Amino acid sequence: MFIYSALRAIDWVEYSPGETVQAYVLPASMLGVLPQEDTYPLSITTIGRAYLPYPPGNFKINDELYPATISGRLRLSWAHRSRAQQTAYIVRQDEGNIGPEGKVSYLIELYNENGVLVRTVKNKRGTKFVWRKEKANSGLGRLNNSITIKLWSRRLGSLSGQYHMWTVSRDFTVDDDPDDVPEPTNLHVQWEGPSSATWAWDRGGSAGNTFELLVSPTNSMDHPDAYAIETGTAESHREFLPAGTWFAWVSEVEPDGSTSDWVGPQMATVGG
Repeated sequence: MFIYSALRAIDWVEYSPGETVQAYVLPASMLGVLPQEDTYPLSITTIGRAYLPYPPGNFKINDELYPATISGRLRLSWAHRSRAQQTAYIVRQDEGNIGPEGKVSYLIELYNENGVLVRTVKNKRGTKFVWRKEKANSGLGRLNNSITIKLWSRRLGSLSGQYHMWTVSRDFTVDDDPDDVPEPTNLHVQWEGPSSATWAWDRGGSAGNTFELLVSPTNSMDHPDAYAIETGTAESHREFLPAGTWFAWVSEVEPDGSTSDWVGPQMATVGG
């Protein structure tokens, strides 16, 4: 016999991220309540979910939602989400862009057919990615027969509480990796002011390419306060920043989402 009761309890205490909270669920019947010492606690570690960025939506692989197989190169796309704007209704997974929330970027991990992490893409600001150098990255000397993808959003050092994960097989391979995306050149500081800095650069590829600029308070792209900016086709960008020393890197993006390596850093002093 199974007896089900839809009961719940709420703890109104506010906990800081990283705290471990324990709770005991004590069965009760007409004969009494199970003593606490006869059961085990349920533990959960708080993560400050309300302050984390929402994971991206509308995640597609080669233009399909969670396909079993793909043909050709791996192409990813997704949609922005914003915890600041998604307040009126429950957003469907397949809806288009909302936001993005300020200073949000994306983290991609790619695993080869043996489950080994072989490529990590950090600080991606746009919503497309193409794995152009899979043959070189795979560790196999060829393209993978299957690939596992993980995709998070990231804001000021914190990853989204949930992420996309999918393994896809390939039913068709291509022989050679394409050429690298041309890198922008001549990254330099165009202006240093009391509350902003402007970086400029020269285009490496075609006129239709866009750019992403990464700004960090230290000479590290992985600093928690580092963030990426989409600058469109413009070959310069002015960013308002607190006083101090700031470092910037720039990457060129082709229309299909393929990106060059980051170029930089270039240091600017704000409020100096």
